[in-house]
Amino acid sequence: MVGSFVATAPAKTLAITPPSQSVSASAGTTDFSVTSNSDWTASSDVIWCTVTSSGSGNGNLITTYDENSSNSLRTATITVSVSGLTPVTVQVIQDGSTVGIPESDAGSIHLFPNPARDVVKISLDNSSDLTRVSLIDLTGKTIFDRSVPKINEITLNVGDLPRGYYFIRILLNNEMVNRRLILAE
Repeated sequence: MVGSFVATAPAKTLAITPPSQSVSASAGTTDFSVTSNSDWTASSDVIWCTVTSSGSGNGNLITTYDENSSNSLRTATITVSVSGLTPVTVQVIQDGSTVGIPESDAGSIHLFPNPARDVVKISLDNSSDLTRVSLIDLTGKTIFDRSVPKINEITLNVGDLPRGYYFIRILLNNEMVNRRLILAE
């Protein structure tokens, strides 16, 4: 008697690791590991986070996310599906933007007058070299960013700017230094 042989397909599998990725507020990419023996599709529930739309078998699910300019944490839920299986979800958790800029004690920097009205001077001790100056508002928007020759003093015209709080970012001896500036009425 001749026997018959019936081949059966292995059961479909799908696993995604890790279950979530925490990322900074800056734009970027992160990935998840897909373990599967089948074709799979993926989608994101938000427009600020896009994903690799499909794959086959084991591989990486690449997510690309936009900058988070709000100060609130936000979450994207990614759904990965294999026909015939319950979909698996993972999350990209993105930090909120930080508006403040940390102070640094590098070098001897004098910012005067502060509060200022029309002009502000940045003066350094003789052992420091100023090479770049940026002015940033409280929303994190750069008002101006200027390279300067290696000097020890610079005067900035700020009279046409709205009154309020700003940060001055200074590249000093290859180190970024931040100072607060108040523009008064």
